[in-house]
Amino acid sequence: MEHEEPFWEERLVRPIDIYPEHRSAGGDKKKTGPGLYSMDSRFLEIQTDDGVTGISGPFSKIEAFIIDTQLRELLIGNDPLAIELIWDQMYRSSIHGRKGETMMAISVVDCGLWDLKGKAFQQPVFRLLGGPTRDSIPAYASCLQYSVEPKKANERVREIISQGYKASKWFFRHGPASGIEGVNTNIELVEA
Repeated sequence: MEHEEPFWEERLVRPIDIYPEHRSAGGDKKKTGPGLYSMDSRFLEIQTDDGVTGISGPFSKIEAFIIDTQLRELLIGNDPLAIELIWDQMYRSSIHGRKGETMMAISVVDCGLWDLKGKAFQQPVFRLLGGPTRDSIPAYASCLQYSVEPKKANERVREIISQGYKASKWFFRHGPASGIEGVNTNIELVEA
């Protein structure tokens, strides 16, 4: 992925950051060249005997491990259109992992099954879930890979507005462990 500025010039705040020994000075993505960073993602493809497939992702190697070692057998030989039954079986088989990575793995499989069902019925998933409830949904611009330096952020916001967006989502780099200085830095970014 190429980008004008560092993709992860700083990493996001994590709950463990309250402990100084766990804070990192930079991102976790390996730089492979100027403006290039290594990305590691996986995608799930659920295949049926009828040739219909469902796709879901991206997700991490941890969810891939859980799917392969704990959830996979709950899919093989079962009706892939019985999504609620399969979800319930995945959830109930995960007695000690009904949160975090296990729930994320269950969600990956669930999304793949919904994709498969939409393809099987030749319908978009939103129709299978009851149809539209409004005429349109407002979009926002995600600014995950953009600089949070106020001047650059201001330039990016102006560009976003010129493209017609009315909202943007930014990923602040400071949490409670950063103290009042971090709060002030976040405020400065919002005011930019």
